[in-house]
Amino acid sequence: MNFSWFWARLRSMTFQEVRWRAKQLLRERLEKFLPPPRAGLSLGVPQGLGLPRANLNSGYIEKAACLEAAEKILDGVVSIFNLTDISEGVPIPWHLDHQSGKEAPRVYSKDINYRSFEECGDIKYVWEPSRHLELVTLARAFALTGDSRFREGFKSRLNSWLSANPFNQGVHWCSALEVGIRLGNWAICADFFGRQSGGLEGLGEDFLSDWKQAAFEHCHYIRHHVAAGSSANNHLVGELAGLFLGCSAFPFFPQSMDWRNWAQAALESESELQIYSDGVNKEQTTGYHPFIADFFLIPGIVAEGLGTPFSVSYWDRLEAMANFSASLIDVAGNVPFVGDLDDGHVTRLCDTPDFHPHLSLVATMSVIRARPTLRAKAKSLDEKTYWLTGEEGLTAWENLIGPADGPLPRAFPKGGYWLMGRKWDSPEEVKLIFDCGPLGFLSLAAHGHADALSIQLSVAGKEILVDPGNWCYFQEPAWRDYFKGTLAHNTLQVDGLDQSSSAGMFLWRDKARSSLLSSEVSKEGGFSRLAGEHDGYKRLADSVVHRRDIEWDSESVFLIRDSVVATEAHNYSLAFHFSEQCEIEKEGLQFIVSNGPVRVCFSPPAGWDARIVKGQEDPPLGWRATRFMVRNPSPVLLLQRSEEGDWESLSKFEITHLS
Repeated sequence: MNFSWFWARLRSMTFQEVRWRAKQLLRERLEKFLPPPRAGLSLGVPQGLGLPRANLNSGYIEKAACLEAAEKILDGVVSIFNLTDISEGVPIPWHLDHQSGKEAPRVYSKDINYRSFEECGDIKYVWEPSRHLELVTLARAFALTGDSRFREGFKSRLNSWLSANPFNQGVHWCSALEVGIRLGNWAICADFFGRQSGGLEGLGEDFLSDWKQAAFEHCHYIRHHVAAGSSANNHLVGELAGLFLGCSAFPFFPQSMDWRNWAQAALESESELQIYSDGVNKEQTTGYHPFIADFFLIPGIVAEGLGTPFSVSYWDRLEAMANFSASLIDVAGNVPFVGDLDDGHVTRLCDTPDFHPHLSLVATMSVIRARPTLRAKAKSLDEKTYWLTGEEGLTAWENLIGPADGPLPRAFPKGGYWLMGRKWDSPEEVKLIFDCGPLGFLSLAAHGHADALSIQLSVAGKEILVDPGNWCYFQEPAWRDYFKGTLAHNTLQVDGLDQSSSAGMFLWRDKARSSLLSSEVSKEGGFSRLAGEHDGYKRLADSVVHRRDIEWDSESVFLIRDSVVATEAHNYSLAFHFSEQCEIEKEGLQFIVSNGPVRVCFSPPAGWDARIVKGQEDPPLGWRATRFMVRNPSPVLLLQRSEEGDWESLSKFEITHLS
């Protein structure tokens, strides 16, 4: 074990958490020698989740896509992140990382260092198939057709998994979050099988008995291994959601009602602890935003159907999350990257490649909260929303046609994002996003990036200034450090250091704190001026404070004033990352940036050395990860200077052509 990481991790905990973890560690050592948990299971088939009824012949269901995906699964063909349509092999190698070819050990789960690439390969590739999204596709295919091949394929696949993964053995029992996602998908599968007469009974008594026992083991595991303390982030809500759904669909053991009620109460509490009142998730990641929302949304809909609804304030948080998504998305549907993203999904209720998780959240909440403004942003009712809200949701959607119920918010002061621009959601939209918020959630800030005071710019639906995203977690530490580091963002780096200091892949030690100093509202509801600063470099021997002031003339020009308060000399790097679709040409002292018909003229500050970097590997610079484990060369304009004491510089972006 790396001692510096261990010490930093220990420092991130309270004394109470250290004591709890010591007890948990002792429990886990004892569990190694205990038999699997058992309970007297009552008779019956798994229950439905109470989801609103859908018309199985509805045009909102992408039936052809579902059946095509289901046929591939029957043929043993799956996709895992950047690996498209790969053959799994027979029997299914549930412990294999198909990317590296490494196979995780099949021993007691707590004896496995799943973070070790040498021991397990990339654990994301091992875990992903065992979330059982493919089972949901097979169950939906059966619900849509009644074809027994899909039911038998489901049985075969799940039997294979159960046989290869006995309780608490192997990597699929290392993470309670993974257990929770898998259990939640089993519950959704049970609901879909119940939509055909005899669909569940046709699985057979022996299989149903084994499935119910496995569901109980999953519930038992979650209840005794929930995340706590500094780790109580999205993992906790995923575990709670899985437990709630599992106890709802498999209520055959004595503790099911108590555990379901406990999970519901905890979800209610976590909705306020993990989501700001303005809708920003405290993880500070747009990639995880719809993922986290599903952990709250799906149990919320199920609870309504079961007659045990969540509170109004719970739904207010989800509506605010939809507002945040709607405000971020540009007119072409682009979502600015912030923080980690890993293409994770809670479930799979649509198999088309153009499924848009953020717009789906917006559409679903427009139906649930009767919001014409959200409906207008979503534009169309997606398949996932239809499955979750049924014919009742479709009727509500159709009745929402009419005037907007107010503009979308352009400021998210709790989460730390402010928008500048004009002609929102029109072909001539200009949208700049200013990041002046927290690094991340809790003491780890695990999924945050060192991006304080960074900006992103979209013009007419064409991305200009972008966040490079997140390429990997476990495979390449140097690349992980680059993508989450300051130089990979549109902000200032001092002395080659990140604004916040990293102590591990998911652990920040010294955290930059940002604050908005002033703002002025524009005539179109956004902002014409924003000023902020952060204290991340105050930790240096010679304290440095970075301030950024952005002015927008409401037509075509952004002025960006960067200033520093310091005493001694430092080396400064100011980066502007452009979309991989952009081309950059130098004309005199200016740089012309083009993306399709959009042209932006960038005038760099005087006195800086400027160079364009694209696709540099050592050290990494000039890359964008549009998907997990997919990176593309993208141009970055790197400005560098050495300066003693205070200074101020002025950069100018002028939009010269929209079409």
